[in-house]
Amino acid sequence: MTLSDKLLTLNQPALPQIKTGSNDTIAEFWDDFVAPLLPPKQAVIDMYNLLLRYVDDPEAVFVIRNYANTVGDKKNYISLRRGFFTKGGSYNYFFTDNFFAAYFYKMAFDGYVPNYNDFKEAMISREFPARFGPFDSKFERPKAAYSIDGKKGKNPGFTDAGYKISHIIDNGEGYLINGQVMSITQWCNKYGFDRGDYQDYVPHTDSYGSFYARDKIAPEQARDILKAQFLRLACPLNHVLTPKIGRNRCHILGQGVIARQNDIGEMTEFQLYAMEQMEILYGSVYNDYLSRLMLATPKNKPMNNPGATYIGIRYGNKIGASTNTGKARNPQKKQSTTSHQRSSVPITFSGMNKNQFQKAFIIKKSALLEITFDDGHIETKTWTCSRFTNHSNVAGNIRSKGWYKKRKNHIVKIECIII
Repeated sequence: MTLSDKLLTLNQPALPQIKTGSNDTIAEFWDDFVAPLLPPKQAVIDMYNLLLRYVDDPEAVFVIRNYANTVGDKKNYISLRRGFFTKGGSYNYFFTDNFFAAYFYKMAFDGYVPNYNDFKEAMISREFPARFGPFDSKFERPKAAYSIDGKKGKNPGFTDAGYKISHIIDNGEGYLINGQVMSITQWCNKYGFDRGDYQDYVPHTDSYGSFYARDKIAPEQARDILKAQFLRLACPLNHVLTPKIGRNRCHILGQGVIARQNDIGEMTEFQLYAMEQMEILYGSVYNDYLSRLMLATPKNKPMNNPGATYIGIRYGNKIGASTNTGKARNPQKKQSTTSHQRSSVPITFSGMNKNQFQKAFIIKKSALLEITFDDGHIETKTWTCSRFTNHSNVAGNIRSKGWYKKRKNHIVKIECIII
């Protein structure tokens, strides 16, 4: 089957519907739910080798998972850049979102790995899609050089079957670049991978046809960053299936143990255990993969047996989105857990601790808030505060804002970035 044919029939064979079940610990949840849904091992290895060869190809077109968020007003759709193409001189790239990863995971899940030359040609010729629905704005459609509407690549059906494709290594944070820990927003700003103005993207023509693009030289020293980001985003070594939000409930007990928005896939303990299991399954292949991701922290982050962490998870099609499940079943500690549910959205400071951020904010008077929502989209807000002092409460200031109070039940996390 050609790659084009596979993409157009990617919803077949259909995924199995999420099963109904429950587990007490992360290790039990992995064995009962996650492990049976892993793609065939050889397909994952072959897909990794294909992607590894591709990112080292001098002609590779890269992707950047950014600018799938509006600026300011959530209806400011003209600021979206999914599928927008930049001709960068020595290499080219386009912007996308997390939907891009679903293509690779479903292909691996089906045991399908494309021919290398077919994949490379599809990326260069703009036949490989940037994403599929459910939403593309009237501003994006005319200027997206890479398909964003599902016409060149079907929705694989993960969400419809009750799943979320959960990352193990965060695609948006924790890049160690020249001794500095940076988020994707920070390195995009530093190396000139900005979203650009809408009018920057103008008509072009090449041997493959007409398209919109902007011309902006991409720095050669940033090529390795785009390699690492491509491998984090697309490689199935970095993803597992978990119940999507609304298809699971967790009793989260114990100090510092949090599942953001009741999403087990966002839980640090789960991600650490997933890394352990992937290393057991893939051995040196997985260690080689990790070595190429510009990781800011060692893979064996100190933690005593994350698999034993109690989660008390229930999952299935009839599980509601609410986390109010009554008494917890933790045999070691019986207490109500509803106080954890969305009581406070995690606020982080992009590689800084709170005190470091506060000192920098007092000097700069301005920061960027990167707000991630439970449907996967990201919004940014500029935060200015001229009367901020060492005694001010950073998190309290954010949580007192009207937009936060109105939408906090749908916010997964907030990243504060000094600009």
